[in-house]
Amino acid sequence: MNTNEIISQIKSIKGIKEVKLLDSEQREFIQELEIQEEKETGIINQGVKEVMQRKIVLVATHDETFREPKEELFKDNVIFSTSFHELDEIMREKNNNINSTDNINFIISSPSKESHEYLKALIKVEGEGLNEDATLLIGV
Repeated sequence: MNTNEIISQIKSIKGIKEVKLLDSEQREFIQELEIQEEKETGIINQGVKEVMQRKIVLVATHDETFREPKEELFKDNVIFSTSFHELDEIMREKNNNINSTDNINFIISSPSKESHEYLKALIKVEGEGLNEDATLLIGV
């Protein structure tokens, strides 16, 4: 499945609004923002580090109807990634392996505030203030 097909599948998930592929320069700039945030706050965004190691990195926006994480993502000043199980399931179904336990493992993570502000310039984000859509980084 190519990147455009993956983007199309992600957009079909409840709560996801926009999806965009990040290029290498954008990825590098986000990594720099995350390093700066870590130096300033002491909070390590391990999730973004893991996403950035993937072959393909996408940014998506989502509203409040997107599901809550199944596990705790912040512990001891570390932000973790989590499985993007909705996309894993779609991909298994597309490959006719509905009951498969194949290790399809897309991951997602929340960017820091500074990275979120940068991403807003790259992708349409609806709402303002507390009603603003959130950004999400997806590693493929």
